[in-house]
Amino acid sequence: MVAAALTLSFALAAGGAQVWAARRAARVWVLPQSSIVQVGAAVTVAIKIRDARNVGSVPFTLQYDPSILELVSSSPMEGSFLRRDGSPTSFLAKAASPAGGGGVVVGLSRLGGGRGARGQGILCTLTFRARSAGVTPLAFSRASVMDPSAQPLEARFEAATITVRGSP
Repeated sequence: MVAAALTLSFALAAGGAQVWAARRAARVWVLPQSSIVQVGAAVTVAIKIRDARNVGSVPFTLQYDPSILELVSSSPMEGSFLRRDGSPTSFLAKAASPAGGGGVVVGLSRLGGGRGARGQGILCTLTFRARSAGVTPLAFSRASVMDPSAQPLEARFEAATITVRGSP
């Protein structure tokens, strides 16, 4: 009976730790302005973060089908999340070569060390032009959330899907 009680206590404690760890993980997700668009239309997506603590940088590649969507090269805009307290930042967003798997490579960093950003907000926005009909995921690869010392933090990355209708 005592062993069963100890096992139950340990299981409850372990489960509590898992719940606590899940609450601590930052959530990064893609939020399209619209999930259904017509060929030729532009669609803007926001890359958002919440439950963030001590974030120094968020590098990632956003993968999509380049036959369906095309990044509007002048569109990448840094969001306010990393710089909202006046910290200087660096922002880069560049279409990756199709030979390397395509997508858009994004780098967001706070400069100068110090404390990281916390809370929630927009990391960046990207605008795409719908090239042809089809369905494409907007999925993260090579993605991480790091503290100001470039140590990885727990994070979940969630994809979205865009459906393009019509013909050119």
